[in-house]
Amino acid sequence: MLLGIWIPNFYYWGLNQYIMQRTLGAHSLREGQRGVVFAAFLKLIIPFIVCIPGIIAFTLYAGKMQENAMNLESLNKPVLEAFAQAQTKPSEAGMVIPFDGDFAQLQPQLAKEVLVFNAAVLGKAVPVGEDVGAINEKLLEGVDESHPEVEVRQELVGYDYDGAFPLLIRYLTPHGLRGFVLAALMGAVISSLASMLNAASTIFTMDIYREWFNKKAEQKVLVWVGRCCVPIGVVIGCIIAPLLANPRFRGAFAYIQEFQGFVSPGVLTIFLFGLFVKRTPRYCGVLGLILSPIIYGILFFGWGDMAFLNRMGITVGAIAAILLLVTLIKPMKEQIITLPEQTKIELNWSKGSVYFGVFVTLLTIVLYIIFW
Repeated sequence: MLLGIWIPNFYYWGLNQYIMQRTLGAHSLREGQRGVVFAAFLKLIIPFIVCIPGIIAFTLYAGKMQENAMNLESLNKPVLEAFAQAQTKPSEAGMVIPFDGDFAQLQPQLAKEVLVFNAAVLGKAVPVGEDVGAINEKLLEGVDESHPEVEVRQELVGYDYDGAFPLLIRYLTPHGLRGFVLAALMGAVISSLASMLNAASTIFTMDIYREWFNKKAEQKVLVWVGRCCVPIGVVIGCIIAPLLANPRFRGAFAYIQEFQGFVSPGVLTIFLFGLFVKRTPRYCGVLGLILSPIIYGILFFGWGDMAFLNRMGITVGAIAAILLLVTLIKPMKEQIITLPEQTKIELNWSKGSVYFGVFVTLLTIVLYIIFW
């Protein structure tokens, strides 16, 4: 947390095409700076509009969330139905069932039955202890590698946490405002999706198609290639999304973080070298991009139980050491002092954004102090 968390943070907010493309599309440097700082200020509101309503929902409707977890088709019910059918012959079940601590606390008898079932499937003695949730978690550690023929089913949960927001809408929002709230939510989702697809199509069109397939492509051709990339990206996303329900991915968020770990350490390191180590050779940019998935992949497949933030920290350190060694052995002969002049947009700084940026930074520190 002290080192690794800064790597995806700086990469995402400072170097990710999805985020930066909107800034780079500003009419002037002043507007771009103002937009970034204002977005940073809006980010500070997230805990108050996400976390606190979630706490309110759990306080008011914990019983309903527990009931939904046991009854909704998308949560525990399919797994429990499969468990009921396979319980009599666990040796032929071919599956094990994880569950969280809330489920073990709220359904102690059922949790013990699942634990006994899992032990029988794996051919192990039933572990002894009071914390059934922790015992089951330890029992299933590394089951993908030790028993590849066994399917790890969706985790049983004690509460339907994903249903917190719908519960608030259903029971607290007046009828006349429900559509407005849902429309605002859908607008935010579609806006983010549009930005991601736009960034993806831009990367493919400008960095792959134009550079490697058609260097003399006209603007009209590039526009059509970018438009064709959008539906292709949507189809790929639709194919991948259902696969993330597999428990071995540990949810969409964990999957995204792990996947970005193959790229973000290398991108961040080469940008830092480009900014602060002036005699780093140009080919170190390509070298860093190649080393990132190799080093992270070795850590990922060799030490799968290592936290992804630690893998990112080690990857950045290793790439930085290699790039520094290359720079010392064969530095760039002439340091680039003057950069190409940009004449298409206005490049005057915004003093107000600097002051507001300092205010946002101080406000962030205050929020950490208050909620620590």
